[in-house]
Amino acid sequence: MNLPSTSGRAVVLIVEDEPLVRMMVIELFEDEGFEVLEAANADQALGIFGERDDVALLFTDVEMPGSIDGYALARWVSLNRPSVKTMIVSGRALPRAGDVPDGAAFVGKPYDHDDIMRRVQTMMAG
Repeated sequence: MNLPSTSGRAVVLIVEDEPLVRMMVIELFEDEGFEVLEAANADQALGIFGERDDVALLFTDVEMPGSIDGYALARWVSLNRPSVKTMIVSGRALPRAGDVPDGAAFVGKPYDHDDIMRRVQTMMAG
């Protein structure tokens, strides 16, 4: 089932296993006018991608419980939803060759909220 966005706003999927961090990121994106979907791990995110075809941006952590990590989720999105922009964040896992798909961005934690929004705006415009 594909449920389109009824808000007319760009849809971002936040994938973060730490509830407090996820709430902070959700608020950041809501304040910038995005419609926000959330998942606690990549497995939940894949379920959302199975239900929604209107996700414009994936914002994912790397290390989280489940069958795949944020890098693998980003690679799946790159192959299966190439129009979705992807931002990968982590405080511990630095990317190696092949971890970050072409066109995706990696940002280390802690990150500056204004910097994140500038990068997101650039990604969404390109």
